[in-house]
Amino acid sequence: MTILRNVVAVLSNSFRPFLLMNLVYFGLVGAGMAYGAWDRSAPDAIRNELKSEVPQQLPAVYDAYMGGHLANAMVLTFAINFFAGSLLFITLPSLLLPFSGIALGATRAVYWGLMFSPTLTTLSFAHVALGLLMAGLIMLEGEGYVLAMVASYVQGRSWLAPARVGAASRWQGYKSGTWQTFNIYALVAIVLAVAAVYEATLVILVVPWLK
Repeated sequence: MTILRNVVAVLSNSFRPFLLMNLVYFGLVGAGMAYGAWDRSAPDAIRNELKSEVPQQLPAVYDAYMGGHLANAMVLTFAINFFAGSLLFITLPSLLLPFSGIALGATRAVYWGLMFSPTLTTLSFAHVALGLLMAGLIMLEGEGYVLAMVASYVQGRSWLAPARVGAASRWQGYKSGTWQTFNIYALVAIVLAVAAVYEATLVILVVPWLK
C-alpha cells in the first residue's frame, strides 16, 4: 500500500505531463496507422521482418505462441515488455541522458502505428472484430509505455529542477527522481502484466476462432 500511495502522489504531481504523454503517444500511434493505411510498404516490411526474426531471436516466445502454451506466452510477453520494452528501452537511457526515454517512447509509438495499421481492402466482421480487440491491446500495452515515459519525465525534471522535490543539489534531485521512477514502475508492472494476459489470450484463443 505504501508503494501505491507513492505512485499516486508522484502521478498527482505530474498529472498534466501524464495527460500530455498520452496525447503524444497515442496521437503518434494514430498517425503511424494512418500513414500505413495509405502506404502499405512500411507495414508490410515491418511484418515481414518480424516473421523472419522472431523465430530466430525469440524462439521461446515463438514456440509458446505457436504451440498454444498460454501461461508461458503470458510470462514471456510480460518479461519482454517490462524488462526490454520499458526498463532497457525507455528508462535506462533516461538515467544516462535525462528525458531521452520520452523520445524513444515516441519512436515506439510510430513503429506500433505502422505495424498495426489496418488493411482497408477487406472489412469483414472478423476483420472489424479483430481490429477492435487489437485496439484494446494497443491501449493497454501502450499505457504501460506511457507510464514509463512519465517516469522518464519525472526523473529528468527532478534532476533539472531539484528544488521541486526538496533536493539541495542536482545529484540529490537525480537520486530522488530515480526513486520516483521505480515507484511508478510498480504501476508499469501491473499494466503490462494485464496487457500480457490480454495479448496471449487474444493471439492463442481468440484469433484462431475469428479465422
